[in-house]
Amino acid sequence: MFKGKINESNNTILLRVLGGIQSGGIDGLIMNLFPTDNRSLLVTSSESSSTMLDFLFYRIDAIQARETEISISYKKLAFIESLIKSESSTFIVDVCKYYYAQNSQIIAQLLPPPNTKGSNYIIHKCYQRHLQDGTKTGAVSGWLLYASFYYVTGQFNVTLRLMDYVLSRCSPDMMLSNDFACKIHINCYRQNIHSTMTLIERMNTATVCHVSYIINSIHSTMTLIERTKTATVCHVSYIINSIHSTMTLIERTKTATVCHVSYIINSSLIPEERQLEVKDQVLFIPPTVMSHCLRFLCFHHLGDILNRQQSLRDLYLTVKDTYLVPKCELSNSITIVGVCFEMSGAKDKAYQCYEEALKVDDHKTCRSAKIRKSKLDGNYCGLG
Repeated sequence: MFKGKINESNNTILLRVLGGIQSGGIDGLIMNLFPTDNRSLLVTSSESSSTMLDFLFYRIDAIQARETEISISYKKLAFIESLIKSESSTFIVDVCKYYYAQNSQIIAQLLPPPNTKGSNYIIHKCYQRHLQDGTKTGAVSGWLLYASFYYVTGQFNVTLRLMDYVLSRCSPDMMLSNDFACKIHINCYRQNIHSTMTLIERMNTATVCHVSYIINSIHSTMTLIERTKTATVCHVSYIINSIHSTMTLIERTKTATVCHVSYIINSSLIPEERQLEVKDQVLFIPPTVMSHCLRFLCFHHLGDILNRQQSLRDLYLTVKDTYLVPKCELSNSITIVGVCFEMSGAKDKAYQCYEEALKVDDHKTCRSAKIRKSKLDGNYCGLG
């Protein structure tokens, strides 16, 4: 794992992290990986440990490579299944289930195209199984791939219903899964997890189930006020941590995060109008952007001009206002707006979008924007 990567410039950092794990376990690891100011945002030290463990997972997931060989992906599924059966840690089991779902999303995109003439029942059954498993990665990304399947098979009304569901799940206070360093979103993440449980559920989880813990903390000679303070203030960390621990990692991910949808190179689920975007690179698209894009495409094929234009406007405003659109996916998003403008006949606006997409930081620029812009150059008449 570390072969060829450790030298005098970074061995001190590694030794500190490994020492932290040896002396403090998971808490020691978190102390070395996350800044103190982020930990201070969390209400308690016990909540800090469990929540920052989530953020460590999100950080690792953000740098994970996407597999493109279906045989290797199936081997991964088998390996993950064996880990789930042998692992005792609840958190690690949750992580395994998450990666099982994520790998299922990749396999679904490596299957033969579902709209190919002669696609048989067995292939479609494989799609359904892997896409259903893929919905367990988060609130919406898996459902977007599911919607893409229905779109490429011409089931536009089903796609539209799924898009209504996806958009209803996207909320401005949810954390973008690759925005784990933002203090505001860390706080929103904690609050969203806490607020999903009703008062009765929180009481059952944090007070009734652990009433013996609280009672044992109260000395019989204390006054009423002292007993109240001891049972509520001194052990609030125990209570809050109990609330957090009742939810699985996947439940917390679905409740408090919004993750992009990932289309692998030459994905079988990418809409035909977007195939250029996955010709030689993985395409990451914010769920809000892809939802409005799919709505536009569906209405376009249904011949519903009024709703097509409204969807295009919704898409444009979503990107313009960067609503749940991280900077690293802005160029891709602007390019998608341009493609929709081009399909609607507004080639001047499409040209502007491609130009704007190319102005985003070089390492985050959508490669297809340059190709699409060059195709318009021949019959481009100006921006006036």
